[in-house]
Amino acid sequence: MQHSKCCYCEQVQVPLHNDVEHYRPWSLYWWLAWTWENLLFACRACNEKGGKEDDFPLLPGSLPLAFGEPPPGREIPELLDPSVDDPREHIRFRRDPNGRWGPVGISWRGVITIHIIGIARDEFRDLYNRHVEKTVTPIIDDLREAQRNRSRPDFEQFWRRKCVELLDPARPFRALSEDVLRHEFPSFPDPPNP
Repeated sequence: MQHSKCCYCEQVQVPLHNDVEHYRPWSLYWWLAWTWENLLFACRACNEKGGKEDDFPLLPGSLPLAFGEPPPGREIPELLDPSVDDPREHIRFRRDPNGRWGPVGISWRGVITIHIIGIARDEFRDLYNRHVEKTVTPIIDDLREAQRNRSRPDFEQFWRRKCVELLDPARPFRALSEDVLRHEFPSFPDPPNP
């Protein structure tokens, strides 16, 4: 379901010896500990110290689940549930003034999720920027070269093939790759005009 990627940071992980993320922490919601809908695959950096741990804030005015109650009940989590919520509606990747890519919350839940999970930490920013440098930039360079040297129909076909390749759901940092493409080519997902 997650293509061997962490549910929060989108790093591809070797599934052995990594964490099972309890979206609703088992220390608070022990009756949901083995409920399939509460289990996600997460890397240790996102799930343990410095990451989520047992944080699970609720929006003011919502009520936590009562013992034995199935989710969501009357609680409204602030933390995004990547198996239910579309993180793209809440988090985008932007370049900072130093030219480094990182996540930015575009909703309150996005801001809270970035803070709780810690995906804006330097260790993640280093991974994001290495991905942009080693994976996304060469594809952007290929697209710009093809745009200069190919006819419109050939370029459109090449554009679509490269976008499908880069944005394959099994690839790491798919959301980051999409935002870099959108930054470099404002017409994304359509090819730029010649």
